[in-house]
Amino acid sequence: MATNDRFSSLTQRKMQFAQLLATGSTLAEAARALNISERTARRYADDPMVCAIIREAEREALAAVTRGLRAVARQACATLARAVADETVPWPARIRACDAVLSHVVKLLELTEIERRLDELEQLVKGDSHAL
Repeated sequence: MATNDRFSSLTQRKMQFAQLLATGSTLAEAARALNISERTARRYADDPMVCAIIREAEREALAAVTRGLRAVARQACATLARAVADETVPWPARIRACDAVLSHVVKLLELTEIERRLDELEQLVKGDSHAL
């Protein structure tokens, strides 16, 4: 997890606490690991800077997963394409492959449209409506 200057005002304890939560520890587990009370842990968890560190770590983890999925996506598409085209593959398997491809295409189109709309909204909020 990358930390930068914007988090430099946090105490070492809060940084450790945020890192524990960001890596999957529960509030109680993080409190025990740092030898602090759960009440203090709840107070730490309410700190906006701690929340920001956790969100950043989650974004980094999601980005890593996304990179991994992109790396195998072409192979998966090629495998599905072979299953669809191969007449020796039983019909039920071919139909499942077609269904998988079509459902993922629909999801991709929906996400692309949502992203486009979100970009437009962000531009409007920033007062840059001529960019639409």
